Amino acid sequence: MKKLITLAMTFIMIIVMATSSFAETVGDGGSATGKVEVKINKDDVQTVYSVDIDWGSLDFTYNFGEGTWNPADHTVTGGTPGWKNSEAKITVTNHSNAEVAIKAVFADNQTTAELNGVTANLTNNAFQLAAGKLNKPAEADNAQTTVTVSGTPSTLDDFTVGTITVTVSAAS
Repeated sequence: MKKLITLAMTFIMIIVMATSSFAETVGDGGSATGKVEVKINKDDVQTVYSVDIDWGSLDFTYNFGEGTWNPADHTVTGGTPGWKNSEAKITVTNHSNAEVAIKAVFADNQTTAELNGVTANLTNNAFQLAAGKLNKPAEADNAQTTVTVSGTPSTLDDFTVGTITVTVSAAS
């Protein structure tokens, strides 16, 4: 039994002594540098998705230009008609610890849109946002989708042109 223990201890000492260490020899007046590296284990941090959507104002105003209602042909005459505001911005900000993909889709209210002569369009409606930076919420990645309405209303009543759906998903 003593021989077996002695043999095992000898084997362990050979392995330990054979392990190399990292060292440099520096002479008088010389210097050496070494990198101090930090490895981050992100596997133990749960992914949390948190995205802010600022809808802005999706209320648009069409002015008939102080015109006069003509009861004979049901039109507004005179004045300068047009959109007071025809564009709005939807801002999307990523506070997640993972990159996200954003897609905005406009669905028109076909019955109302066809009857009232106004359409809406989206630009920059699909994009990706980078993950948030640790301890820097003010630097969160964001982007905007632009909503534009156009056409001439064929009614004097307020109406809804459609709806916008913004979908957030994990970036691929």
